[in-house]
Amino acid sequence: LVRCCRWFNLPFKRFARVVLGAPDLRLNFLSIWPLRPLEALFNKSAEQLLWNHTAFPYATAFLAGESFEQARSAALDGGLGMPRLLAAMQNVSGELTYRRYCPHCLQESVATNGETYWERSHNLPGVFICVRHPCALSVTSLPASSSLKTIYELPIECMECPATEREFQPSKALLALARSSVELLGRQAGPGESRSSDWYRE
Repeated sequence: LVRCCRWFNLPFKRFARVVLGAPDLRLNFLSIWPLRPLEALFNKSAEQLLWNHTAFPYATAFLAGESFEQARSAALDGGLGMPRLLAAMQNVSGELTYRRYCPHCLQESVATNGETYWERSHNLPGVFICVRHPCALSVTSLPASSSLKTIYELPIECMECPATEREFQPSKALLALARSSVELLGRQAGPGESRSSDWYRE
């Protein structure tokens, strides 16, 4: 969607209103709601878009019951469950300040596709290592949290923040956390598994 707007010099709000016929559609980092208007554009079901192209699987990994169903329904079709969805998605956006990318993934993407992408797995809370390469992720100066302004920059255009210029050695603990996070992101479609207070203390 971002690349389409860039190629045609078209603001996203106008694209949503004129092309998609969905004036209420809002583009956020790692998510866009509701997904149903995008089915024809991508030739994929809203469910496929939800589970394979947003951070929803990670955000709802520990959410079950009516709360999960309301969040899922809102993600697909909008409606009354939107507050529940936004609350769930804070599990991702709440701790993510700036967008991150892997320099090796960036080079591979340019060589293979001629484009760079924002990877979901690089932009999860506490994930500072790329699982595929295992190396430190570069932190950009682009905000990851919700903003009234649509951000059209791609990873290849980003400058690293000064904070990432220092030496950083990925630890086993950080790599394990990144792997666990990626597993949650790639989990099977369906409700999450609720965790008790005893489980968290343990």
